[in-house]
Amino acid sequence: MTAFGRGTIRTEPDHAIVRLAVNRVHDSPKTALDDAKTAVSAVRASLRAHGIVDDNVTSSRTRVHSTWSGSGSERTFLGHQCRVELSVRVTKLDLVEPAVVDAVDAGADEILGIVYDASSTAELRAEARERAVAAAHAKARLFAEAANVRLGPVVHIEDADPDVRRFDDTRPAHMGGAVGGDDLAPGQVTISAAVVLGFSIAR
Repeated sequence: MTAFGRGTIRTEPDHAIVRLAVNRVHDSPKTALDDAKTAVSAVRASLRAHGIVDDNVTSSRTRVHSTWSGSGSERTFLGHQCRVELSVRVTKLDLVEPAVVDAVDAGADEILGIVYDASSTAELRAEARERAVAAAHAKARLFAEAANVRLGPVVHIEDADPDVRRFDDTRPAHMGGAVGGDDLAPGQVTISAAVVLGFSIAR
């Protein structure tokens, strides 16, 4: 007998990861590099003004490449593009929106994403896995009782993807949502785990 179990925990986020990019294009690669460096410095200064320390800001290696528009005979050289990506850890969630706005005003020209997370994710995921195993056990016991058989020991354990809907999945199609009265609140972080347990049937 096999049984699928899922465990889910929801918690309030305590930080956000904001990913930004600075792109500058110029006929001269040196000018593109210089302009990008100037913009990155301005973005970092705007983040410092919000109390975000340099240790919470990491940048990618500077990338330079030639950029074109169109294709074939219509292909046109636009210049040399310099690109730097920044990852910003914001620990005061009410600073996320103003920090992003000011970073764009300072020179960031691309917002790659904002992800809210909890520092205790590892511990909560372990708890979610325990809940998943307990759920699979409970389901298997119910099946065994209904089939009038005795459940034996576990003979197979398979880690499963909690985000993949299964034939026995009774979850609603949409879950979660913002908490509180602010429509732009980050809501809750959902941490899930799933497992498939195989049991022998005792006779």
